[in-house]
Amino acid sequence: MRIGAVSIYVADQDAALAFWIERAGFELRFSAPMGSEGRWVEVGPPGSESAIVLYPRAMMADWAQHKPSIVFECGDIHVTHEAMAARGVTFTQTPKRLPWGMFAAFVDPDGNWFGLRERRVS
Repeated sequence: MRIGAVSIYVADQDAALAFWIERAGFELRFSAPMGSEGRWVEVGPPGSESAIVLYPRAMMADWAQHKPSIVFECGDIHVTHEAMAARGVTFTQTPKRLPWGMFAAFVDPDGNWFGLRERRVS
């Protein structure tokens, strides 16, 4: 039906949650305890059906082998880039036209890389 969630592995769930809410502009979807080492935390873009799980590295011994490769889609990449950068998001690539369309890349505080792609109109 759809992708429900994709996990990324974070050192500090509170810092990761602050990044995704305050800087990336996402919203908290769900949070529940998973034991003494962390909780299940889902965030996602407003209006989106999919989410990112901010999974604690402490609960995943081999987290380094599970790097995410997530590309977010937006309506206007320049507007989205400017808004996220103004909130303190670090971009490793500013919006650029590539063979598959307009694309930018950013990192979170844990060093995970993410893509930002402008929605293609067929």
